[in-house]
Amino acid sequence: MYVGEFIRLSLRVASDLADADVFVPDQLEPLGIEVRDRIGGPQADDSFSTYLRRIVRAPDLTALGRRVAGWISQAELRDLLRWNLPTRSEWEALPEIDVGSKICESQWLADRFLLTYVGDWYTASLHEEFKWARGANATAVPPEYVDLRSVPADRLNAEIAVRAVEGGGRDPRSLLMTGVEFLQNGDHEQAIALFQGALTVSPSTWVRNCLAFCLVPSDPAGAALMFRELLGEGFDPPLLHANMAATSRLQGDMKSAHSHAREGLELLAEAGDRVAYLWGFEDGAPVLMADISLMDYLRFVLSWNP
Repeated sequence: MYVGEFIRLSLRVASDLADADVFVPDQLEPLGIEVRDRIGGPQADDSFSTYLRRIVRAPDLTALGRRVAGWISQAELRDLLRWNLPTRSEWEALPEIDVGSKICESQWLADRFLLTYVGDWYTASLHEEFKWARGANATAVPPEYVDLRSVPADRLNAEIAVRAVEGGGRDPRSLLMTGVEFLQNGDHEQAIALFQGALTVSPSTWVRNCLAFCLVPSDPAGAALMFRELLGEGFDPPLLHANMAATSRLQGDMKSAHSHAREGLELLAEAGDRVAYLWGFEDGAPVLMADISLMDYLRFVLSWNP
């Protein structure tokens, strides 16, 4: 996850460098230049979401991710926390490490201090924490600093057990509840950043759908574009039609919203109903709704006035 967040930030800086009206701090400029030189910068009409979607499919991004993992494997914790980046020559000398390989102490400490939930940690970080709690390993960081944050043993053990049963990989779907919590708290930008980071390491249709869903309130046009791409790829058409109805409403196109509702209801008549997270509206503003029947939602869409 830390690799994904680093790459997301890198792409954000590369995008901002192309906009003369956006100020980019000096210490972050090398980050954007690295991405721009290795992979390419945004096109003239690119929004950040459009740029991100295109770049995450570029083969060179994999090599960049391995180089980022190499930096994480060697960097001091204080450099990770402060985004103290390597120089260009230092960057070129870094090893490339498979993101899925066993990670080092720096990653464990970064997960420990940067990520709220143990469910978002790397599996190797969980193992390092387990050993630390039992005095079986040491770190260069003074113990009193490590002890500033406690990790409940029951949560740690439960997460390790789940990984052991289901496999050690970290499924991006585990980020869902974190994203939902952000949205429920009104932290839309945090939710967007979460799935933008996930997209850089797992550009799956599921992650792209989550990102588009988070974009609905702030960028309905961008969200609609992503939903249309996913619809063309056959990803969950009934759900996509429900979400596209919401984006159509926000763009003032009730005729399109009604069309999506009718198409979604026709599909559900064969596939059957289910519940989902969807966007409702209070005084015209989007409000997150949990466990809502798709059929009921789409029928409600048909009542929206043109």
